[in-house]
Amino acid sequence: MKFCDFSKYNLNINLLPSEIAKVESVQKQSLIIINIAAIILFLMILSIEFITLKTQKINENITQHRQTKLQQDTRTLLNQQESLDRQTKNISKKLENFDNVLNVENFLKWDKVLSDIAIAIPGKVQITNLLTNEKLKMLIKGRSLSYEAVHLFIDNLNNNKNIESASLIETEKNNGAISFVNYSINCSLIP
Repeated sequence: MKFCDFSKYNLNINLLPSEIAKVESVQKQSLIIINIAAIILFLMILSIEFITLKTQKINENITQHRQTKLQQDTRTLLNQQESLDRQTKNISKKLENFDNVLNVENFLKWDKVLSDIAIAIPGKVQITNLLTNEKLKMLIKGRSLSYEAVHLFIDNLNNNKNIESASLIETEKNNGAISFVNYSINCSLIP
C-alpha cells in the first residue's frame, strides 16, 4: 500500500460516484438557502415586533395627548361657561331695569315734567335736589326767599297736567346773612 501513496504527486482519486457529489452539493446549497430563509424570517419577526412596540408607544402618546387636550378643553369650556353665566346674569339684571323703566305704568315723559316744573317755579324759589323712585313719586328740595313763594310753587305744581298732586312736607327757616326758607315738596307724577 505504500506504493499507492500518491500524495507526493498531487494525485487524487475519487472513488465516489458523481451523483453523490451532486447530492452533497445540492444539500449544501439547500442548507445555505434554509439558513438564509431562517435569518430573513427571524429579521421579519424582529421588525414586526419592533413596529408593534413602536405603534403601541405612539398610541399611548396619542391617548395621553388626547386626554390632556380634553382636560384643557374642559377647563377652558368651564371657564367660558362661568364667564357667559356671569354675563347672562348681568344682562338679565340690566334688562329687568330697562323693563322697569320702560313699563307703561312707570313710563314718564321727563322732558315735559321738567319743563312744567321750570314753568311752575317762581322767581324767588330755587331747586337744589330732585329725587324720584319707581313708584311715580318725586321729592323736590330747595330754598326760597319766602314762605309765600313756596306755597305759590306748590299751587303751580298742583295745576300742572303732568303732576297729579304736590304737597309740602317740611319747611325750615335759615337765619344767615341772607334769610331763606329750606323746603321739601312731595309730588305724585302722572304716567
